[in-house]
Amino acid sequence: MGDPARCLLLIFLFGLSTMARRRIRTLSALPLCVVLGGILVALPGARAETLETAVLEAINHHPGVSAALAARDAAIESRNEAFSSFFPQLRASAAVGRVYGDNSTSRGLSTTRGAGYSGLAEASLTATQLLFDANATRNRLEAAQARRVSANSAVVDARETVALRAVQAYLAILRARDVLDLARTHRKKIDDYVHKIDARVKQGAADESELSQARDIALTMDGALAGYQGDLETAMAMYREAVGRDPEEPMTAPDLAEKDLPPSVDSALEAALKTHPMLRAASFQTEAAAHETDAEKSALLPDLTAEASWYRKDLADEIGGEATDARGLVRMNWDFATGGADLARVRRRSHEYAQTKAQQDETARQIERDVRRAWVEVETARKQATVARSRTGLNESLLKTYQTQFEGAKITMLQILQAENALFGTQAGGIDAHWRTVAAGYGLLAGMGSLQTSMNITGAKNDPDLGRKPRAPHSAAQ
Repeated sequence: MGDPARCLLLIFLFGLSTMARRRIRTLSALPLCVVLGGILVALPGARAETLETAVLEAINHHPGVSAALAARDAAIESRNEAFSSFFPQLRASAAVGRVYGDNSTSRGLSTTRGAGYSGLAEASLTATQLLFDANATRNRLEAAQARRVSANSAVVDARETVALRAVQAYLAILRARDVLDLARTHRKKIDDYVHKIDARVKQGAADESELSQARDIALTMDGALAGYQGDLETAMAMYREAVGRDPEEPMTAPDLAEKDLPPSVDSALEAALKTHPMLRAASFQTEAAAHETDAEKSALLPDLTAEASWYRKDLADEIGGEATDARGLVRMNWDFATGGADLARVRRRSHEYAQTKAQQDETARQIERDVRRAWVEVETARKQATVARSRTGLNESLLKTYQTQFEGAKITMLQILQAENALFGTQAGGIDAHWRTVAAGYGLLAGMGSLQTSMNITGAKNDPDLGRKPRAPHSAAQ
């Protein structure tokens, strides 16, 4: 429902509330107000934004995920193409035209000259069925199937990457808004102190240096505010890139409990190396390379095919006459490049297998590095949050002490302002540490490859290939 309709409903609600105040149909108007009020809350634009809805919006519409889905669909068709090689192949051809002939037949039948003209019609139909190729076709099918599973895992990994970017942007907006709100409140306090110090200077109770220092604090705060505003705008840009739209208001803070995180770095590593989609994609790429190596080795042997064909040609008698040819046979083909191309292809596939195996091992190391780094980030953020809370408590106590001492004329108002400024710094640090802790927790889940699963996003949990493990042919690993 658009803005005009929403305004009409608001006007209608106002009228009903006026009727209620006048005690006209009070009992009947009140329930209707409640119902219409609920409708307004449920209208688009009035619902609250949650982290889960933002992530779901991102992974459903981000171009990076769409590209991964297209690559997965292409891999499915490659698998279907490889599977079709097990079925018979049909080849049909036909030709119609006119020919000129000068041969022994035309010279023997022609009474005017030794050549002749004739219409030509011919047709052929051939069916071939593969009987044996040393499992080359089967290996190519297994390679295509492994690449399909790898592409499916790549989709999950792409969604995981986009989900993490959406989470980081979402949390960055919440952090920037919290710090910006705190900074704006503190800036108003600074103005109050500047006015009070200015009044004391005019009364002779303070000197100009205190006022200059207070104004310097105000200018420094203005610079910090500009930076905080820039942080918010940057976070909004990150959100638009990841989710594809501006966030809906209000944005609700996510609830990441301790139980959602692994108890130790070892358990996090175990889970990551077992189910991480990026590692699964690399593993199935290795399996595909192994099958392709075996397929090239099989190509060194002869293959057998069954062939059935029919051929029909119709010409004038003086050119060649009618001809019919029907065959059923088993054909052996053995192609071997004398220049060594076949053996070079085998060696090339073997090197490609070694490359994908090394890339798989490299991916495993990268995942382990990311998990360990994310774990350190979680632990560091937790410690910094604890320190920030302690510092905030100390600065609050110090500010209260300064306020008491100011009443006893022991310190100046500038010192109170400096204490307020120090308290703001620790409070801003506490906000930053809090959101860093939350972001580090989600970063750890993403490093494990289980960010979507932790949010109960169905597309990640219902992977049709989740239970399949990669298997490499023995011959390729040698």
